[in-house]
Amino acid sequence: MTKPADYYVLQRVYEIGFCEYATDTVVFIDEEPISFEREYSNAKAEEIVNYSLAEAVYYAQEKLGPDAVGIIDSNGSPYVDYQAFNAIPYENEEEIVNE
Repeated sequence: MTKPADYYVLQRVYEIGFCEYATDTVVFIDEEPISFEREYSNAKAEEIVNYSLAEAVYYAQEKLGPDAVGIIDSNGSPYVDYQAFNAIPYENEEEIVNE
């Protein structure tokens, strides 16, 4: 089996008030997690999603090199620019059963 990516990023964004957000972003490199937790105010959702991902991707690329490829699990956020981060979206591999 080939390794699909060099690192994995799990990101969740929570709206905590009017134009206020909290992000939990975890980077896994060889199953070693590094967590980035931030709070933002007076910001748009798309700005904080990509800013917090940029921080995580920068960390991973500093460790692994600029050509490292990541998988980003952002809970289906429409704001993620996967090409900018040299990453692919996480796809849930659960089997869909039709009833």
